[in-house]
Amino acid sequence: AAAHTAGLVLASQLGQYHHDRARPGVMAWLDAVAQAEGGQGFDAILASAYGTDPIGAAFGLSGTQCEPLPGAQAWLSSQLAPWRRRLQGQPGFQPVSAVEVCRLRAGLPHARQRSAQLFVRDFRSLDDRLTLAHEYLHLAFAGHPRATQEDFIEQQARSLLGGL
Repeated sequence: AAAHTAGLVLASQLGQYHHDRARPGVMAWLDAVAQAEGGQGFDAILASAYGTDPIGAAFGLSGTQCEPLPGAQAWLSSQLAPWRRRLQGQPGFQPVSAVEVCRLRAGLPHARQRSAQLFVRDFRSLDDRLTLAHEYLHLAFAGHPRATQEDFIEQQARSLLGGL
C-alpha cells in the first residue's frame, strides 16, 4: 500500500484507518483489503472510505491531471513492439499498448495502473528513457508480484535499452 500511494494525500482531511471498524473519515483496513482483492484501485478504495475528496499529492504536486508529453509518447510507442517480442516469454508480462505518457513537474516518476498513465520528466536523455521503460514495466507486470520488485523491474528496463 505504501509503495502505491507514496506522495499522495487526501486534499482536505487526515486519512485515518482502523483494523476492522469503518466510520466517517476512517477506513477499515479489512474492508480495503477486500475491495483490492475484488479489483478496485486505491483511488476507488480511498473514495469509498473518505468520500469524494480529491486525491492530491504531497508537496504541492498535481495528483490527477495528465499534461501530455508528445515526444515521450512517440518514443514509447516506437518501442512497444520490440519490447513485446523481447518480454513475451517472461512470466507475468502482459503488453500494454494504450499507455499515456504525462509530464511530471515534481516528485518521483511513477505509473498509474488504473489509468495506464506514466508520469516522467522527459525522454531525451538515456536516463529519462530508462525511467520511462522502468515505469512502463510496472504496468506490463501489474498482474504479477514482479510489478513491485524494483530490482527486477530495473534489470528488465536496462535490458530493454541495451543492457545499460
